[in-house]
Amino acid sequence: EWTGLTSAGGGGGLTTPGPAASTSPPEDAINLHIDPLFGQIYPYAPTNQNFSAYSNPLYFAFYAAKSGNLSEMTMRVTTADTTGCDVIFGIYESSDGLPSNLLGTATFDGSSTGAITQTSFSATITLTAGELYYYGVVRNSGSSDGKLRAANDTYNRFMQIGQSISSVGNTGYKSATATSLPSSVTITEMTTIPRPYCSLVVA
Repeated sequence: EWTGLTSAGGGGGLTTPGPAASTSPPEDAINLHIDPLFGQIYPYAPTNQNFSAYSNPLYFAFYAAKSGNLSEMTMRVTTADTTGCDVIFGIYESSDGLPSNLLGTATFDGSSTGAITQTSFSATITLTAGELYYYGVVRNSGSSDGKLRAANDTYNRFMQIGQSISSVGNTGYKSATATSLPSSVTITEMTTIPRPYCSLVVA
């Protein structure tokens, strides 16, 4: 366990600055897309990514800034989907630095634009400050025309594990043979697809 980011005095844990998934997020929102170690370096020029980019589960790393149960998760839809496609976000534990077991999921309706907040999860999701987790993202339909807000590739940090010394640009991991978030992750390849905007509130 690495606690260097959570041991500073005063605030009770790390809060991440920058544009949140919501335009009016709670003061204690933790923005995973600009995680200090893995997320967007500069909070500039976000992209609008097609839902179809997440046809297979993708996993993006973050360190928990606070201990407790997840009470809210927010993402942002920039183009409404007309096909009935939703987007599923899940939180995963890590093992040896890679995503492992699913803790719980939240389903987001893709049919309307704006910041979408979910307070209902498939299970209680408990985070421990300073621990490494991943958030997984996948669409739940074979067709879609919606778009979500994602971090700009130009300013993304790259993954440390699995990165070839001669190849850079990978922002996360992928399960290419799956079409839903698995309970236990099998990574088949890395991905350059941007990490979606996602904010958490931990009670």
